[in-house]
Amino acid sequence: MFRYWAALAHGPFAHLTRDVDTCGIPECGCDPGYTRDHLEQVLRALPTKSARELRALLDELDAVILRRARVLPYSSPDVPWWWEWWF
Repeated sequence: MFRYWAALAHGPFAHLTRDVDTCGIPECGCDPGYTRDHLEQVLRALPTKSARELRALLDELDAVILRRARVLPYSSPDVPWWWEWWF
C-alpha cells in the first residue's frame, strides 16, 4: 500500500484522478481513498516509534499529492481529504 501511495504521489499526473486504474469497488484497494485509509489503520497498529517514522514519510507524500491535486471542500469533518481530491 505504501508503494502504491508513493507511486501515486510521484507518478504521472493522470494517476491523481479518482477514475484512473480503479475498478469501482472501494474495498478492492485500487481506489486511492481506500489505500490511504488502510495506511491510517497501519499507523494505528504500529508501535509509537515506527508509527512516527511512517507518519513522517506519509506526510511528505501527502504534501506532494496535495500540491498536485485539487481538494474539494469537505462534505463532512469526518471525511478525510483523500476522499475529496481530484485532478
